[in-house]
Amino acid sequence: AYCLADPQNPAPSAGLKNEIEDFQTVLNYAKSLKTIDPSRLAIAGKSMGSGVAYSAFAKDPSVKALALLTPICPDAAACEKNYPGIKKDSRPVLMAMGDKDDACPLSVLFDFLKDAKGGIWVSVAGGDHGFRIKKSDDSIDQARTQRNIETVANGLLKWADLKLNR
Repeated sequence: AYCLADPQNPAPSAGLKNEIEDFQTVLNYAKSLKTIDPSRLAIAGKSMGSGVAYSAFAKDPSVKALALLTPICPDAAACEKNYPGIKKDSRPVLMAMGDKDDACPLSVLFDFLKDAKGGIWVSVAGGDHGFRIKKSDDSIDQARTQRNIETVANGLLKWADLKLNR
């Protein structure tokens, strides 16, 4: 839905309504597949998609775990608005971001999570909101960025293995 209205200028729908509907359709389809073990179902979203994934997670207790890659948490109010109730949920949650992510400064996220009741893990990699690593001249270091993204992906898979394969 994000790109359908104007593919040249993609924009989210009001309240992410269309994106959440799309995500729910995919989740329902995945649950219908015989190759999916519903007792080990985890979902993930990146950036704006982290809010979409969280919405599905919050509404569906059959989803066992959630990974939020580069969550949108620029301030405490946005954290609560984008992820309401996340601090009270006891299911496994991973939040992964770069150490220079302006959309989710670490100090804001850690302050928001300080009274969390559930099993929220925070993983901090290098880089910005896209896990990009910059050179001293401010250009993107493609090789280090690629290794950084691979490290984040591997960490997510290891976390999922720990949480879903007990």
